[in-house]
Amino acid sequence: EGIKHAKDKKIVIDKKVDAVTSPYPVLGASVFDSKQKGRIFTLFRHPVERANSYFHYISQADFDPNYSPYLAALTVEAYAKTPEDRPEFNWMTKSLTNKFDVSSEELTEEDLDKAKEFLREKFLIGMLDNKGDSMLRFEMYFQWQYKEADDKVCEEKLLHWTYNNQNSHPNIIPGSEAWAWLERRNQFDMDLYEYAKFLFVDQEKFFYN
Repeated sequence: EGIKHAKDKKIVIDKKVDAVTSPYPVLGASVFDSKQKGRIFTLFRHPVERANSYFHYISQADFDPNYSPYLAALTVEAYAKTPEDRPEFNWMTKSLTNKFDVSSEELTEEDLDKAKEFLREKFLIGMLDNKGDSMLRFEMYFQWQYKEADDKVCEEKLLHWTYNNQNSHPNIIPGSEAWAWLERRNQFDMDLYEYAKFLFVDQEKFFYN
């Protein structure tokens, strides 16, 4: 609905905004046209860490429409082993192929290839575990500049300090049972994440000679 509203208001065509954010990259791209083109930029997070964070968030955030009191009674191991597929499993592959109504079991290698090609052609890749360099690349590419001194302080807080919107939760130890299960449940996103890391290194040539 929000994307349709943006298109109807021609916020990009009429240059009313400098950036558009959306968790739906395929649909979000539809607000642009052949004259007003865009470049997608994103910060990739490890799929297991993302799933763990989402589990703890959605099992506690009773103000969120996706809040699940059922998950609040589960451990992260039980969540990873839940019999049914969940929408957040393989979320990036689903979003990049616009297949939100498809279960992970229905995803194919062809879908994964399409998601990789979409990343390669349209995305400026950032990595959450390398926020500083990622942000520097975004600033260089889009020619962002600070308007006030406080803007730099704000960026430093988001990149390096603790900030209020963080979802505090216990981390999962790599190699643990929970880690292995979440890897398995997000196998397409794991492959996509490795490809995103490759693109992040490959795109370095556009910024540093």
